[in-house]
Amino acid sequence: MSKQKKDCQKAIKLLTQYERLANKLNSKLSPNRIQELNRMHDDGTITVNDLHSILRREFP
Repeated sequence: MSKQKKDCQKAIKLLTQYERLANKLNSKLSPNRIQELNRMHDDGTITVNDLHSILRREFP
C-alpha cells in the first residue's frame, strides 16, 4: 500500500473516530465537545484544526 493511501486512511480515521481515539490516548472529550465534533462531522465541515491537540499531532 502506498504512503499516500496510508496517510489518507489515517486522516479519515482521525476525522471520524475522534472520540474513541481520544479515549485510547487518555484524553477525555467533554460531552459538549463530542456533540460539537459530531455536528461538524455530519455537516462535512470538520477539519484537523477542530481536533484535540493530541490527535492533531497524529495527523499525516
